[in-house]
Amino acid sequence: MLNAISVDVEEYFHATNLDPYVGRSRWNEMSTRAPESINATLEVFEKTGTLGTFFVLGDFARRNPQQVKRLAEAGHEIASHGFNHQLAYLLSPEDFYEDIRSAKQLLEDICGTEVTGYRAPNFSITEKNPWAYDKLVEAGYTYDSSVYPVWHPRYTNLDKPRVITVRPTNGGELLIVPLAASELSLLGKKLRLPVAGGAYWRLFPEFFIRWGLSRINARDHIPFCCYIHPWELDPGQPRFEEMPALTKLRHYGGIADFSSRVERYLRAFEFSTIQKLIEEWRSGQGSATEK
Repeated sequence: MLNAISVDVEEYFHATNLDPYVGRSRWNEMSTRAPESINATLEVFEKTGTLGTFFVLGDFARRNPQQVKRLAEAGHEIASHGFNHQLAYLLSPEDFYEDIRSAKQLLEDICGTEVTGYRAPNFSITEKNPWAYDKLVEAGYTYDSSVYPVWHPRYTNLDKPRVITVRPTNGGELLIVPLAASELSLLGKKLRLPVAGGAYWRLFPEFFIRWGLSRINARDHIPFCCYIHPWELDPGQPRFEEMPALTKLRHYGGIADFSSRVERYLRAFEFSTIQKLIEEWRSGQGSATEK
């Protein structure tokens, strides 16, 4: 079964975990690790013959247009991660629109192709900001992949479907492509497990991630969407030793050999771009519904 693999393209210092130690005001002072992280990311995709969807942050693209061009020239789908890596539900509708509009315009100018997909930083479209979908359609996007239907202190969407759905908006329909969550029953209640990527892929046992993803395909008969960040494949990035132990584990844990682990995941399942997944969904091949 075809699934989607995506990459949230940002510098190590864009990560929300580093906000207290870097801060947006210091971004321009920070040394770039774009060549190293993009090289590592492209290498693992090339080794496995995989094409994916790259949600590029506008600030990353502004600083590293040639790296963004490399991704597009390699055949990957270029999508938007917004411009300033701010949590969407903390922005006003007007500021959110400007953020997603400016990012889309910059990426299209760099790559010369239309950008139709969006993912909010930290999956920050929830019940707090349903107006975001209207603004996405207004800005010219056709799909959103910001819903991670699990519990998390920054984003909780436990009631959201795990399959592609159509969201009506004031300006037309928007496709919602959620992140992978495996589901099982425990004491008569449904429990959702985060298996889509990021720190979960780095820190959870590999057999557990494979089991959770296989369960989605084989038991539920639905495709899934996963994600990584380029900085997760760059063990040479600067370290902020003043970070609390738990935050340090979440950000740096498993980075040393993550490239090898990602390669094994990409070989274990059939992955492609989100656009390709949507094409199959539209054709009826991916039209499974939640049980």
